[in-house]
Amino acid sequence: MLREDVGGIKSEVNELISMQEKRKLLSLFVDEIMKGAGQLSEDELVKLGRQFKKGRFEKLKQMGVV
Repeated sequence: MLREDVGGIKSEVNELISMQEKRKLLSLFVDEIMKGAGQLSEDELVKLGRQFKKGRFEKLKQMGVV
């Protein structure tokens, strides 16, 4: 019974590692996007947010996050 569980545990650990790596990449991506955002007006932040939303999927796909 223990040997049967090993395969499932390995799979779950690999999935966890993959998700953590993707989260780190996403965090780095968002940090890069938001550099200097503290100097923007509210309207400029909204515009940046919209641009981020439009472009993030393709960028995340290129980074292997999606």
